[in-house]
Amino acid sequence: MFKWEIHASAMSQATSIDVWNLWKDVETWPLWDHELEWSNINGPFKKGTEGQLKPKGWFVSKFRIISMEEGKSHSDITEMPFTSVIFNHSVTPALNSQVNISHSVQVSGLLAPLLWLTTRFTLKKGLPLAVERLAKIAEEQSPKSLSL
Repeated sequence: MFKWEIHASAMSQATSIDVWNLWKDVETWPLWDHELEWSNINGPFKKGTEGQLKPKGWFVSKFRIISMEEGKSHSDITEMPFTSVIFNHSVTPALNSQVNISHSVQVSGLLAPLLWLTTRFTLKKGLPLAVERLAKIAEEQSPKSLSL
């Protein structure tokens, strides 16, 4: 089976809950992920819930949350014919009251080589920028920063 993966991470002064609150507000994902035109979810942010998103220059995609650890991590999958795209998101405590925010994309299946050719550069550029923006927005919205 064909498979590839891209990772990105950023450090933030925000709390894990600050990051979690941004993740679970699916409609605002395009604020920190500029590769998205829009996104929505059909119910509560929990395992099994489905949603849709529209990447710039691509078709509307359905996703489903496949795993979740409240306040720490979640994963969602977009299934295509003979191929799946899994986005993993995690936030973990780090030194100096910081958190490490990590996102990864795993693509596997028969169409993975085609997606490697067509989306790899966009993801390699966009994923780190999205994580950095998420970290910055989480810091700006954190009660920690408001009390300084």
